[in-house]
Amino acid sequence: MKEHKISADLFTFPYRGRYVVYAPFRRLAFMANDATVAMLEEMMKGAYESGNSEEEKKVLRFLKDKGIYDSEPEKKPFVTERGPFLPQAVTLFLTNRCNLRCIYCYAFGGEFRAKDMPWPMAQRAIDWVAENAQRAGAKEFGVAFHGGGEPLVAWKLLQKSVNYARSLAKKLEMSVRCPSATNGVMNSDQVQWVIENLNSLSISLDGTPDMQNRQRPLANGRESYPQVAATIKALDKAGFDYGLRATITDYNVARMPEIVDFFHHNFKTRQVQFEPLFICGRCLTSGAQSPDQRVFLRQFLKAQEKAEKYGINLTYSGLRLQFLTNTFCGAASDNFCVTPRGDVTSCFEVLEKSDPRSEFFFYGKYDTQKGDFQIWEEKRKALLSTTVENIPHCADCIAKWHCAGDCPSKVLYDGGRNNGNTFSRCWVNQEATKKAIVRRIKKQGRAMQGVEHQQNVPTGGQC
Repeated sequence: MKEHKISADLFTFPYRGRYVVYAPFRRLAFMANDATVAMLEEMMKGAYESGNSEEEKKVLRFLKDKGIYDSEPEKKPFVTERGPFLPQAVTLFLTNRCNLRCIYCYAFGGEFRAKDMPWPMAQRAIDWVAENAQRAGAKEFGVAFHGGGEPLVAWKLLQKSVNYARSLAKKLEMSVRCPSATNGVMNSDQVQWVIENLNSLSISLDGTPDMQNRQRPLANGRESYPQVAATIKALDKAGFDYGLRATITDYNVARMPEIVDFFHHNFKTRQVQFEPLFICGRCLTSGAQSPDQRVFLRQFLKAQEKAEKYGINLTYSGLRLQFLTNTFCGAASDNFCVTPRGDVTSCFEVLEKSDPRSEFFFYGKYDTQKGDFQIWEEKRKALLSTTVENIPHCADCIAKWHCAGDCPSKVLYDGGRNNGNTFSRCWVNQEATKKAIVRRIKKQGRAMQGVEHQQNVPTGGQC
């Protein structure tokens, strides 16, 4: 008898008296009985030899046809070796000032001594990514805006940066993409400029007016919803590209389907992201609380079904069945982000040197004397090594190649202390992935197809 060996990365979990077998890199999931799972386990041990029953032969033919055993090794589309650091896109954190006082802000936006990015620093960052893109033969470079503060508060600096990037692209006969995150609080003239000069926006809006006003008040304590809604309606009228991002707390978790309804009936967005609150930053003084993880999962799935009917793509960063990746985001890859003080960070949530996590995520500094960025290669190499293959507790996880170890800044938060966090993203990611796999099997039949390969997946930060 011939000995058979597994040639696919396999995961199994029980489901209603049977098992689901999942081979992510073979783009396959199927239901199996005890005997088939036992057969696969024996193959994994290298101890299985074929039997002669017709049923067994039938199962073996199916498994062989799908590349589960005795097939060519799976191809994992991940970059394992990288050359010199030559980024072709930069994210500029223009300021730490903010016109809101969100009750959960991870960066205490607006509370620190006001600091805007000096123009020579922004200019050099734009020049560098454009030069790198040109030398690589690329047709486009990127200049994005984010921050622990609100990017549009540094209005003149934002305009100057975008205008410079676009004039430079024209000079180099290239194109440039300029997206931004924003809280959406802007006047009509600013909205018109955004429409004419930026490519897209990620707008934070926590749901209905009461949710938004409670969780994201203006700096003076007044309601922010009217201004944000006016901005979105102007974008809708212009057909501008944007997505909405809502932070889910214990206050609005049970109303997630209602949020989808509200967005659908009031705005034209087709991209919505829900993110559970992670206790950090201003949460520690405001008392804002994370949602119950089981309620979050249950209500998210209900909201997702409703979103599908409306033609809205509703996402959560820990549920990404459509992607195969070994890094959660660019924080463990090639993110090039510059803070107002000139620190180079790979994480959108780690912006101050006083943050203990800066020891891990900061890998460079703008040298004001030389007028250029200094990159610390050893620090960068350490970041590049934090792929899911190197995270022991992820080894046998069903979500391993999708959530890829989850958000590294949250995993590392405050040296490992959870500061009252009871929400387990790990549990939610696993359970949500299982449910998504089962749903796909039911929807498409016996085998699940259509999983895309993607090396790095961008997400927004928590707050």
